[in-house]
Amino acid sequence: MDITINGATYLTVAQLSETVGIARVTVGSWIKSGAVSHIKRGRGHVRYVPLAEAIRLRLTPVRETLEAGIYRQPAEQRAAVRRTKDAAQRESLATATESGSEWDTLDLCFLIKAYEDGATIREMARQLGRTYSATLDRISYLRAGGEDIGRRRPLDDGSWLPGALSRLTARELAQLISERRAS
Repeated sequence: MDITINGATYLTVAQLSETVGIARVTVGSWIKSGAVSHIKRGRGHVRYVPLAEAIRLRLTPVRETLEAGIYRQPAEQRAAVRRTKDAAQRESLATATESGSEWDTLDLCFLIKAYEDGATIREMARQLGRTYSATLDRISYLRAGGEDIGRRRPLDDGSWLPGALSRLTARELAQLISERRAS
């Protein structure tokens, strides 16, 4: 059930998750990191989140939010991800027999196929004799070059947007539209 407080539409975390098309854990990360503010508490552990803020954050590319100093993950979660990547890089450096050598066609074909089959970056790096970072960078490089590498998570198709916008008040919708036009 939508709640309107001072002209702003609020939804529970579960409702917001469904409406905006993201996981509840993601909403929790946004709240914990401060990416969305003006959270209202209900009875028990129920939290109400402003819908307009969530839509705004969902529509803004990650790079833009980072440039604005808005982090979508709490600091400890970002640190844990960094530690995991650093450990994978250290581990792969010890076994990288092909480090520094050119990527040949066979390497690239294996990389694309293994990625699409669900192999982890660590596994692919080990099998190719490359470092974790080099393997991850090569996937990004191939994608940027137009290579059709399947994604593990589907890209956002925007199908959630009409339903989410229909739940906003007229004032919230007008403000969101004016902000998007200004940027």
